[in-house]
Amino acid sequence: MKPRFVAVLFLLLVSVPMVGADYTDPDLEISKGTVPGHWKIHKFGHNEALSTNLETIWSGSNIYTYPPAATIMNLTSTDVDDNMGGSGAWGVTVYGLDGNYDMINETMQLNGQNPIPTTLKYLRVYRVFTRQAGATGYNEGIIYLGTGATIGGVPVNKYAIIDQNYGQTMMTQFTIPNGYTGYLKHFTITCFTANKNFESYLRIRWIGESWRRMEESNMITGSGLTVPYNPPLPIIAKTDIEFIGKVDVAGGVTELNYDLILVKDGYSLITDATQNVNIVESIDLMSAEFVVFTMVAALLTYLGSTNKTPGDRMLRFGVAFLFWIGSLSVWISDGGGFVPLLVLIAPTLMSLVWTVQALGETTDHPTKKDIYSVY
Repeated sequence: MKPRFVAVLFLLLVSVPMVGADYTDPDLEISKGTVPGHWKIHKFGHNEALSTNLETIWSGSNIYTYPPAATIMNLTSTDVDDNMGGSGAWGVTVYGLDGNYDMINETMQLNGQNPIPTTLKYLRVYRVFTRQAGATGYNEGIIYLGTGATIGGVPVNKYAIIDQNYGQTMMTQFTIPNGYTGYLKHFTITCFTANKNFESYLRIRWIGESWRRMEESNMITGSGLTVPYNPPLPIIAKTDIEFIGKVDVAGGVTELNYDLILVKDGYSLITDATQNVNIVESIDLMSAEFVVFTMVAALLTYLGSTNKTPGDRMLRFGVAFLFWIGSLSVWISDGGGFVPLLVLIAPTLMSLVWTVQALGETTDHPTKKDIYSVY
């Protein structure tokens, strides 16, 4: 086998696995950031003191009140050691939405019980977490983001709460940002307190409308429940998502988490766990058909490069190689089989004609005999 043919075959075989690579975990690819327009959200929260009346599942132990308009909020703590250089938390990052429901965020420094205003105006806040801390390694007080008068670090209107030593809000509320559709994949709720019966509800509210219950769950102490949505439940932009609950005897503890995929307008949703995200898996690299395909493609490329005229040789090599790429694309879309192989017949015959023509052509370079005859 000639070295040139071996080199071409090696090139084709090396490039094929990159085309036939198999990625079958869309969630992983979304988390890796390789799927444009997709963003995965994992939300979780708790309510450690549910009452016999409905309450939002968050740290506030009440029905959550949303800001009436986008506004500057104040960051405070109940502990003076939560400040830059102190033994507690030094600063936090705030995630939320502005007045247009667009996603915004900023990082702020704490100053104990003294209110520090945000730079941005927030219509919604859905996550706040600490970034750095002093000797203790966590927030020593309860951190609030809110509005109104503040006494001892506690504001009148509370929109985000970080419990002592938690380092992050435990709020299940979320609002679908502008320009996105949310797809709820599942939620899991768990109850802990003994001798109690729990009720919980998933409810949503689109901008300008009233709350609408989407799911109801009833549990006993120590139980958990996972509710999957297959296919995922679509939730349009600017919709508030909230979980509420109550218990038959006051003082119940419950925890909830769920996963959302945010899909930007203009992008398709990937939901099937067996679907490829980046590269199709339709080619069986060990199949007889694909081995034949590779061999024929390599032979075609080799024959296209055998012309003795350098210009024609490069032209025909390029045509042959580009045809191989096109044929491979047909192979992928067709899922394999012999049909794409039949498409190779015409250019192969063309290459054979070129090769026969090349055998009858003379070269512009003098032979060894011609050189000696000059002298």
